[in-house]
Amino acid sequence: MVVLFGYVLGSAIQVPGGGDYREYLMPGLFAMVTFSARLGVMTRTANDATRGVMDRFRSMPMARLAVPFGQTGADLLTGLRC
Repeated sequence: MVVLFGYVLGSAIQVPGGGDYREYLMPGLFAMVTFSARLGVMTRTANDATRGVMDRFRSMPMARLAVPFGQTGADLLTGLRC
């Protein structure tokens, strides 16, 4: 994504004030990756809720935010491993 938007398409985009396009590109790409990762966590949480996993978690003495933070942490470790 960085190569495509930064180097291939970046020369076609003029930034007002003569700034560098990559200064605007990187925060946008970071936000896009963050929101797409959150979408995956929300999808897996919704699938767990439909299969009854969340009902089993409700019967356990644990915090409500443990499930989304646990899935996010597992995704983070998986992403760092690859």
